[in-house]
Amino acid sequence: MMNSNQKSNMQITLSGEAKARVDARFARVSIEGKINSMLYLAALLRESQIEDGPNFSVDMRLDIPNAVELLEMKNKVSLLPLETVDQRVKLPALPGTILRLQRALDDKESAEVLAAIIAPDPKLTTAILSLVNSSLNSLQSKVETLSRAVAIVGTKEISSLALGARMLSMFEENLPPGLPVHIYYKHSIATATIAHSMAVFLGRDEPEKYFVAGLLHDMGRVILFSSYPDLAQVVMALHKEKGMALHEAEELAFDADHCMIGGLFFGKWSMPRSVVNSALYHHDPSMCAEREVEGVIYAANQVATAVGIGCNQKYLMNEGDKVWDSLGLGAQELFQILEGLDERLLVLYAAIF
Repeated sequence: MMNSNQKSNMQITLSGEAKARVDARFARVSIEGKINSMLYLAALLRESQIEDGPNFSVDMRLDIPNAVELLEMKNKVSLLPLETVDQRVKLPALPGTILRLQRALDDKESAEVLAAIIAPDPKLTTAILSLVNSSLNSLQSKVETLSRAVAIVGTKEISSLALGARMLSMFEENLPPGLPVHIYYKHSIATATIAHSMAVFLGRDEPEKYFVAGLLHDMGRVILFSSYPDLAQVVMALHKEKGMALHEAEELAFDADHCMIGGLFFGKWSMPRSVVNSALYHHDPSMCAEREVEGVIYAANQVATAVGIGCNQKYLMNEGDKVWDSLGLGAQELFQILEGLDERLLVLYAAIF
């Protein structure tokens, strides 16, 4: 962790307006704790980098022009008991590609079989090739075919990336107009990328599974908001006008939050346990400490929000010291992970969407 001497020696040059943005983001938390102080410095560092460079989050401001009027809405929809929630939440059918990929992954099928499953889906094929050729992998030459991509990156890794990319895009056509869903997708991409970088930095096996868990950790929110767009506006108004964390506003409107909904449906769809648990616990540090994937997703989600690529416009996360202690990542390591983040995010966002 960064000590006081390191803090004083660190040179961050940024405008008063940029510092004011960071201070406003951290206004509701103390920055005296070791984690929040580290993330505050990371936020200042990113602001200094994006003043003259690429800015992935420039259009992520939450614009709810009728927020005050929305707060007068008294209606709510209780999704309890959760055992019956699938009767009240409208979901698109799981694409056949996802089901076939899951079976192929379970059966340890060959690269040729996986390529044959993905190939009929042109959007997914483009996303996979873009992801493989992106900064996620340090390849010497461009990969132009699915079979080559699978052979180089590996069957499990390609299956994971395909699963994540297809799941994230399956709701696009079902989302109502007017919801700033790009905010949630951008946050998901940021969390996934930071989680992948953390896994690589920590020497974890299969870093792609961290990318996928990060990519899908907030899918419960997209499920909720696509099913109840009017109440989604109320939730966002509570966040903007009352300063409530979005998952707390969701509980007020639905008696459930996106963590519960995402974990529930991922379980029903037989998604990998790391994806299910990361959806369930990414706001709960007590459940993430010492968990291999979930701890990284919790920390990556915390970092993304802190540096201004969050669904929540204010940084409201718990400290999560035990999670960070279990990871062993300090400020210098975090700054290395965040280096060039915006350039990478712009490429990945274009790849998937």
